[in-house]
Amino acid sequence: MKKSLVKILTLALAAATVAGMSAMAMPVSALSDTNTATITVIDVNDKGKTTEKPTVSAYRVLEATYNGTAFGGYKVADSVKSVVSKPEDLYSDKITGELIADMAAAIVENKVAATTTLTAAATDGVYTADVPAGVYLILVTSAEAVVYNPGVVSVNVKGDNTLETNNKSLDMADRKVNNVTYIKSETPDFNKDIVSAETKGPQGDTVAWGDRVSFQLDEMTIPSYSDAYVKTSADDSLVYEITDTLDKDSFSGINGLTVTVGGKTVTAADDTFDLYYQGAKVNPGTAGNAGGAATNFKVSFKDSFIRAHLGEAVQINYDSVFTSNATLNYAENKNVATLNYSNDPSDLSKTHELTDVTYHYTFGIDADIDAKAETASGNKETYELNKVTEKRATAGEYVNGTGIADTDGSIGKMGQATSVSNKPLADAEFTLYRDAAFTDVVDVTKSDANGHITFKGLDEGTYYMKETGTPKGTVTYAKDESVYEITISATLNATSGIMESYTISTKKDGAAVGSATYTNTPAVNDDYSVTNTIEHNVDQVEIVNTPLAELPATGGMGTIAITLGAAVGMAGFMTLYIVNKKKKEEENA
Repeated sequence: MKKSLVKILTLALAAATVAGMSAMAMPVSALSDTNTATITVIDVNDKGKTTEKPTVSAYRVLEATYNGTAFGGYKVADSVKSVVSKPEDLYSDKITGELIADMAAAIVENKVAATTTLTAAATDGVYTADVPAGVYLILVTSAEAVVYNPGVVSVNVKGDNTLETNNKSLDMADRKVNNVTYIKSETPDFNKDIVSAETKGPQGDTVAWGDRVSFQLDEMTIPSYSDAYVKTSADDSLVYEITDTLDKDSFSGINGLTVTVGGKTVTAADDTFDLYYQGAKVNPGTAGNAGGAATNFKVSFKDSFIRAHLGEAVQINYDSVFTSNATLNYAENKNVATLNYSNDPSDLSKTHELTDVTYHYTFGIDADIDAKAETASGNKETYELNKVTEKRATAGEYVNGTGIADTDGSIGKMGQATSVSNKPLADAEFTLYRDAAFTDVVDVTKSDANGHITFKGLDEGTYYMKETGTPKGTVTYAKDESVYEITISATLNATSGIMESYTISTKKDGAAVGSATYTNTPAVNDDYSVTNTIEHNVDQVEIVNTPLAELPATGGMGTIAITLGAAVGMAGFMTLYIVNKKKKEEENA
């Protein structure tokens, strides 16, 4: 009995409440089944989540008898006579939630045909039917999201030969029957959160390659299925299963998987749930808390376990490692989790699915802005921060009126150019650090042929970059000794977790020298991927390497003249030395 009371206390009973007598028949000289009253069931709207309206059926359990012009009492309806037990208790103070549930189970199991199907009224969630006197069991089927359990309503014959609807056996707000409070319906919920220490929000975060991300699936409660949810065969069973699929390229492995029900840890076993990794079932009895390289799992509870834990909370926790295969910037890395549960007492295989998604973003400097979409200007690569360049003169340019620069554009033989243009410089080495003391290295890279410096897989935060090696070759370059402070910040939608904007700003030796801001208008697709429409505002940072051959030019033409004069003087001195030495040799001959 205790088990039954617990079941009833958490019961999502009956299509909803009956609003009371909606219509009253006029007094007549003789009553028969042609005389009817209107029964009304409300709040059968599936909480606005249904695409097709549920079916609300009424099963006549007791029917009125008539003696000529007089009401003769009630008898068990022929359609349920061989099916239900003690139906007369439905019209007495003996009615209980357990009795209603047991009777509904018998009707479903024996496939009793409904007496009438209530019609959806113009008002959302309201169903009505005109029925003759009797006691009716109400059953809701073909719902989408809400689990409805059975209820009872009666149409009574009054002393003046009129009919009235009696809803005393159904939940009306806090109405109690036999000290049992009935709950008319139940909408299961489902939630997946990111629970790592540093997240932008429960549905979205920014993360670096190699970070471990922790997840929690919660706000789940096993529905309070009544006995109306009947196993009609050995293979027939209630469905309550959770599936979680990580982005296979972005994450590696499922670790530390734990399942709790009613606050107690439960492991996969013959009498609890089946556990699958990548579709392969884990042997019953094993803990199954490590899925190896798997990026997908399913927890499917057994029918007997579901019925023994009605109304209890379910929670699943695990973590996974974010990999270097993850896409960058606006190319989201998504994870999709689902809850699938039975929601129709007439067919346990009919289920409803709830979905929740988390989004994960990682950043790249001088990298693709979005692997799936171009920016509004058509520029796919960001190029926002670092462009290594070498000072170059323009080929054919007069240099201070004394000559022409080399045809390859370099500066040197003919003096200092009055103006210069820059060109990309490859193979300059840069090191990115997490700290201003330059002790925690994030990555080391070299500029490419376009002069761009690319760092990938970065989380939000502040980084410090230095040039740690100049290009090798025929030209020797002076190393840039400046410290570049780079800060990445992002804004994610607090509800969806989708990134709306991010900024990369740069300081050189403490002074701001450039920034790049990207704003997004996202559209979520049916598969929960995101189509991004991106606008950008970029102020590039140029890091200039200077050829060492050019360095004397920083002192102007005077420095060059002194250098040339010294060279000429040295040549003259060597000539005089050789001439004098030869003369002495001739005199001594």
